[in-house]
Amino acid sequence: MKYLKGLLAAVAMTGMFSSVMTATPSARAGSNTCKDVKFKFTNSHRDGRDIKVVKVEHFSAHDRKWRTEDVADETCSQGRTCTTNGDNLAGVEARDISKVKFHYKVKDAAGNWTATIVGGEKAVSAAQQECRAGAIYGPWAITG
Repeated sequence: MKYLKGLLAAVAMTGMFSSVMTATPSARAGSNTCKDVKFKFTNSHRDGRDIKVVKVEHFSAHDRKWRTEDVADETCSQGRTCTTNGDNLAGVEARDISKVKFHYKVKDAAGNWTATIVGGEKAVSAAQQECRAGAIYGPWAITG
């Protein structure tokens, strides 16, 4: 027993024990990532201007948390339905995503992009909620 206590003390002093303990959660986090998820939206902005979505927030019904995902900010013309490129969403593989919010910018009359606007909550239909690799959510209208 004395030998075991001495061994544990030596391991703790070298920091090896804490490294082993912190490696496990990282490994688990990667296995819970829902990969290549896309979000569809239609530009129905009330001012008839181009928009670009820069982030998507998604709500996990499992742990009741909002998570934010940066997306490639490509311009979406008025009346067009656009799709994000596909992102990996941590913590939601095989979990339900029950609602989303789009963060977007609008091109003003001078041709400049506005500050980021956070849109209202959009409900995800029950048939679409479970996150799986390659899932495509939507479409929802962004009306401004």
